[in-house]
Amino acid sequence: MTRPPEQRRHEAAFTEFVSRWTGAGIRFCRNRYRLTDQEAMEVTNDAFAVVWRRWRLYEGEDHAKRSFYLILKFLACKTIEGKVRDRRLLQELALTNPEALLAVNGHPVVDDAEQIPERAYALKEQRDIIRELPEQQRRSLELAAQGVPASERAERKGITPGNERVQTHRARERARRIRDEREEGAGE
Repeated sequence: MTRPPEQRRHEAAFTEFVSRWTGAGIRFCRNRYRLTDQEAMEVTNDAFAVVWRRWRLYEGEDHAKRSFYLILKFLACKTIEGKVRDRRLLQELALTNPEALLAVNGHPVVDDAEQIPERAYALKEQRDIIRELPEQQRRSLELAAQGVPASERAERKGITPGNERVQTHRARERARRIRDEREEGAGE
């Protein structure tokens, strides 16, 4: 089934518009908003998607170009806002638990600085889950995460090493259940 001639004409005009303005859109995002190459490309592609949905409403290429740049500005600002949120979360984590961002038990967790925000969100979620645990279980997990052996954890808490291992096991199981319940709730 062939498309109507008017639709083909719109598609051809839009394809030409995209080829003409892709480079300019990416440069605009990189230079004015200091986005990375990847972010600039994503913002530009998202802007083109919005322009395409409105393509038939534009009264010529100048009108489409103005709209394209307004959309680029809006999306670039949204990207920057996301980066600011990430930075604030990182600052909070750096104040409360700086080693958690970069290493666990001395081993690097991230190889690339761009992974740090994802790691920060995961750590915040883990911290929220741990806060829901009873005090003794929470303390067991926190000490275990610091690399404190079970015998020393037991001594600090005034219980037997076997009891400490049981509390640590129960804490991990309970934390897993809480995490699974949250994931199920988010998927619905």
